[in-house]
Amino acid sequence: MSFRHTSATNLCRFPARPEKLSAGRYRRYVPRPPRVQVAGGLYHVTQRSTDQEILFADLYDRVGFEQLLRRTATRYAWEIHDYCQLTNHFHLLVLTREPTIAVGMQYLNARHVEGYNGRHGRRGTLVEGRYGAELVETEQHYLQARGYIAFNPVGAGLVRDPADWSWSGFGGGGKVAPRPDERMKRFVRAYCARRATLRDMALRGVSGL
Repeated sequence: MSFRHTSATNLCRFPARPEKLSAGRYRRYVPRPPRVQVAGGLYHVTQRSTDQEILFADLYDRVGFEQLLRRTATRYAWEIHDYCQLTNHFHLLVLTREPTIAVGMQYLNARHVEGYNGRHGRRGTLVEGRYGAELVETEQHYLQARGYIAFNPVGAGLVRDPADWSWSGFGGGGKVAPRPDERMKRFVRAYCARRATLRDMALRGVSGL
């Protein structure tokens, strides 16, 4: 498995150091470093709500988000490898043919919040302004991301089997992301079994204190 992109290191730019504080002076504002955006980059994206608010309150929200995600992928030349809607956050695994991860996420979040607020009679922001976007650069990293995303609804106690969570690439039946092949299914099930075992061991350890 290979991922077509240039070195992420060469694309990073870092802000200048802030000025030291002195009497009667304020620290200069230092902006966050810009996103690393790569043509052909594969990203594991995590978007959380503000203050643990609900992002998907009902079936309409979830179906609408899937439609919006497909529209975003078409508009910004994304390939959706995997995704998962939870309650107060979502995960994406996307390949960007052009360097469009930032503008695509801006579009996706803005349209979802606009629709959610209109349907549920609320105002204001709903998502954290800074989403997480990690470049995936090796096959092992890719597999780990697929396993992690699939395990999320299991870890959250929403289902016992990742295949039972229809709002994900693993259990979604190909609605948004391609169906996993047999190799991927075996890897994800083994990954989820290991994570569930570790979780149960940790819970038993806590309860035994």
